[in-house]
Amino acid sequence: SIPEANFNGLDNYLTRPEAWKLLLGKRDPSDPSCDGTSAPGAIGMTSPDYPWPEANDVGVPAYPLTGAQKAVYYRGFIAKRPVNIRNIQMRTGSTILGNYEKNYEVVMTNGAWENPRNFIETQPALPPPMFENRANSATQARTYLDVRRTSGSHYQGVPDYDAGYLTGTLNETIILSRFDAVGGMLTSGRGYRDFRSDEFSVYNDLDYKNISVIRPSQVSTGIISEPVGVGTPGIRIFDIHGKDFGLRAHASRHTARFGRDSNE
Repeated sequence: SIPEANFNGLDNYLTRPEAWKLLLGKRDPSDPSCDGTSAPGAIGMTSPDYPWPEANDVGVPAYPLTGAQKAVYYRGFIAKRPVNIRNIQMRTGSTILGNYEKNYEVVMTNGAWENPRNFIETQPALPPPMFENRANSATQARTYLDVRRTSGSHYQGVPDYDAGYLTGTLNETIILSRFDAVGGMLTSGRGYRDFRSDEFSVYNDLDYKNISVIRPSQVSTGIISEPVGVGTPGIRIFDIHGKDFGLRAHASRHTARFGRDSNE
């Protein structure tokens, strides 16, 4: 019998898969070959399709037993072993008593960069400009320069692409390792981390921290981007007047303490 096969009191040889049959029997004492006082017995191991007396219809060859369920697959291990040990998972409502619930209780590894399951199983269509000229080893797709790509006819360095593959099937064996220096779109947003594992962001570097608030390349006066958009292109950092001026622009003109704009 196969231990993994679920069974109940209604199972028989027609419904329960078996790997073999163990047959026990003894000779009829009335047989002339018996001495009348003892009945010699026998034990035999047969294949699961060995017939029962009533197994097949009249006129049908008794062997093989075509109605018998056969267990022909290995129990997860091909090599023979002196002991039979296996981890069994417990599930909600299961009547099978197991020894673990989550995969990481049995096997676990850290780092999606070394084990990029979502990237392998669901290959994304990455924008060609990511790998042009000298950028053949790029790890970042979306950058700060493309945040406002839909506003004011701004130049689009890398076209948008579907990052849905990063939210594929949950994996309970590979643990992601992430570090967000200050949080925010550039360090926590999908697509702004590396496209392979969704773990690392170049904006965790000290030189790029709070770059969306500081706005180092913005002049103190002039046109500001429109506060409209969908998704990450529509994200804006506003000052106390609701205008999209960064700290560098405020610090370059007359301001109150800590770069607060005293004049609207």
